[in-house]
Amino acid sequence: MLKSLMSASIVLALTVPVLPVAGEVYLDFKQAQVVGNAPGNVKLDLTRTPEGLRVSWPEGARTPLEVMVRQASASPLFALPENPIRLKLKLPDDSAVHHVHLRFRDAGNEIFQYSRVPAIPAEDGWMVIEYPARPGNANVIYGGDKNRQIDWPLRLHSVVLSIDNSARAGEATLAGIDMEAPSLPPEWLSFASGVRVGGVQRSTTTAEPGENQTRLTWTAETPNPIEFNVIPTKNLDAPPTGPVMLVVELPENTPVHHIHLRFRDANGEVHQSSAAAAPGRKQYAFDITRPTVIYGGDKNRQIDWPLRFHSVVLSFNPTGQPGEAILDGIYCTPAALP
Repeated sequence: MLKSLMSASIVLALTVPVLPVAGEVYLDFKQAQVVGNAPGNVKLDLTRTPEGLRVSWPEGARTPLEVMVRQASASPLFALPENPIRLKLKLPDDSAVHHVHLRFRDAGNEIFQYSRVPAIPAEDGWMVIEYPARPGNANVIYGGDKNRQIDWPLRLHSVVLSIDNSARAGEATLAGIDMEAPSLPPEWLSFASGVRVGGVQRSTTTAEPGENQTRLTWTAETPNPIEFNVIPTKNLDAPPTGPVMLVVELPENTPVHHIHLRFRDANGEVHQSSAAAAPGRKQYAFDITRPTVIYGGDKNRQIDWPLRFHSVVLSFNPTGQPGEAILDGIYCTPAALP
């Protein structure tokens, strides 16, 4: 693992979120951007506490009570994990909540709802509800294009509390959601050798047995941003069958705040996809067919295939701060040509 460069940690807001590795929190409700929604004129009170997000409702509230998660707070999913998705929450002993639902919205705006009865709490009052979420076992499907199949990517939409008819005031505390990231597709481009970098020291290391990677280090004098490419490069002749995944490890207090992938199309136009950086070893998912920045070339603002890998760019702040990163590789499944 990388050593921390500073003593205090920095929490970064995710614009294009990252996928967790096994055992990591997928969504932390102490940081997530959320909105409360309830029937009628009832207002949910959402309060961040040291334990998580406390959701409170007044007397007379009716079901359902929905905590909607803004898109910037949760990673897009291009597959569902094989193991159950786990929601950690706390309910009082006399809670009116009888079901807890996870809702996901697909690319066609169709909602897939997975429902469970609250679990038996542990001695400390916390419970973990497991959702064996698979494409074919959603409890409720509604809205959107109504084709009743998942159009990837899938995004977390909300956590929903169903309450009884007692009309009692109540509360629940949401701590987090965790899941294991789906398996990586095949490695498409390796950073083990041949990396050409301007203004950055390069050395090849082995972070784990059999996984050759490249460690980048830079000094306070290194200009921002850092851009590097791989020689020889590779082409994508058609849109890949899933996301393009970049695996990078950053120290706890990294100055890197965004990571960008750049591809150059057949007419010289550069298409850049971006993700907000986060400490640790992360899988960054990019939909390269929907770039965030397009520039140069013929300026027609559309992909003229094939795409040639151009570079990885690290943006960091503040400028004048040394740093380091371990680059694993780029993973994707190219489309088969006829």
